[in-house]
Amino acid sequence: MATEKPAANRPRVEVLCLTYGEPATNGFAEQFEYSLNILNRLTRRVAPIPAFVTPLLAARRARARSAMFNEMGYSSPLDGISERQARLIGEKLAALDPSRDYHARMVMEFRPPLLPRIMDEIRASKPDEIVVLPLYMAESDFTTGISRTDFASYHRATRGKHGLPGPVYVGGFGFDERMGKLLADFIVDYCEKNGWDAAKRRKSALMLGAHGTLVYPPEGINSGARETLFLFGLIRKHLKQEFGTIRVAWLNHTLGGKWTFPSAEESAEECQQGGFRDVVYFPFGFMGDNNESQNEGRLALANFEWDGVLYLPCPNDDERFCALLAEMTVEHLDRGKREVWDQIEMGGRRDLIRQPQPAVRGTPGPLRFNSMTLGALSLSFWGLIGTMLVVRGALAARQIEDPVALGAGIFVALLIGYFKGTAIFGKIVPKNLQRLRTLPQPSPISRTFSRTGYKVILIMMVFGIMVGVGLKLAGFMAAYMAIIGGVGLAMWVGVAMGIRHFHLAKPVRILDPGENSGPAGARGGWDNPVATETSK
Repeated sequence: MATEKPAANRPRVEVLCLTYGEPATNGFAEQFEYSLNILNRLTRRVAPIPAFVTPLLAARRARARSAMFNEMGYSSPLDGISERQARLIGEKLAALDPSRDYHARMVMEFRPPLLPRIMDEIRASKPDEIVVLPLYMAESDFTTGISRTDFASYHRATRGKHGLPGPVYVGGFGFDERMGKLLADFIVDYCEKNGWDAAKRRKSALMLGAHGTLVYPPEGINSGARETLFLFGLIRKHLKQEFGTIRVAWLNHTLGGKWTFPSAEESAEECQQGGFRDVVYFPFGFMGDNNESQNEGRLALANFEWDGVLYLPCPNDDERFCALLAEMTVEHLDRGKREVWDQIEMGGRRDLIRQPQPAVRGTPGPLRFNSMTLGALSLSFWGLIGTMLVVRGALAARQIEDPVALGAGIFVALLIGYFKGTAIFGKIVPKNLQRLRTLPQPSPISRTFSRTGYKVILIMMVFGIMVGVGLKLAGFMAAYMAIIGGVGLAMWVGVAMGIRHFHLAKPVRILDPGENSGPAGARGGWDNPVATETSK
């Protein structure tokens, strides 16, 4: 019988179990910190929200969550669940693969200590391998993508001299037949333990809940919808003879565009229209219970009358579930596919990202232009407005007699120009060029900016006039010069970024009338590879 090698003679493997880190306490401070990290580390990846605005949004969200959870008497169990998952996975790894010395730990992505803060601690342990095991069902830019950015930032900060091996990412849970079968068995076992036998299940609806996402995410973004839907298809394949109907139920938000469908409310309504009065709800899109898995589905189903409702927990620290995660971890390690540090931010399943969309051929006519011309017009607009503001700032500077005030004003203007230019205009200008290439070619000149773009321009004009007039009347010429001139410089920065990325305005392809661009957008996501029928 072989004896286990001493830890010193075995390769050390750091297993980082990624989780959200939803706070268990409902104090304002804890919820504010959590919300602020979500906004800065996740939301701003796809939405051009200025950094100075996120604390205000976080405060509003934290206040609402604290009040709601306290009123409900709810406390998130996610922290404790994630800790138990990490511990149990570590135990399973040690038993499954004694040739390596595994050290599993929970790493929170939205509460400290964040990954960048523990990298030096990981480095001090001198691991032979680093494994990233996301405690999320689907890989996406909103989950594992955050850790990739953290790794890339650490690599740049240390100039690549950290000496750490490239991380090994464990993923593909939603595409794995074993996961589909395990979750299907989990559902049936839980039903049996709670008195929902085969006869009752065949007269019941099964609603499978998952975190919703945008149907049309920004180009280059993996939303996770495809993998989630694939997993739904795997579960349904094993249970379609067990339940009267099986439906996906997306837990959606409301902002940002068109969200995945059917929503949980729509699925519940469809079940009732199909004559089903008993329902089993399972949040298959989550590995650990949290506010969304425990409350949002319940709130959706509470809008309807049911004869019987059975709410299932997430897999959490189920022995079979954690054993499968450990098994997949060893498989990924054995493949030896490490991430390349210089390319880690662009790693992962890039075949799942939303690809650039073709444009259709429009109708020529007066004041209708192709996307390249509209792009040039948009840059000319920002350049003209920026020049006007810089000139007004320069004229104001001539009226400032105090050299200290003048110098301070110029310094602040440069700061505003750089930071506001890179953080706001440097992002929205190229994004608008990217939007233009998907318009019909040609399109009316009125579509040079989106409706949101016109709103932003209007708000900026009104706000700028109010601030400018107020400062001039109050005699604060240095402040007036700094703000007006700084915003003008920021617009120039945006124009420079637009010129640099002007190629984004060129359509990847123009379709003639009647020409198909490929598979149509599927129910539940823009690239659903699974049969979308949800009922028998």
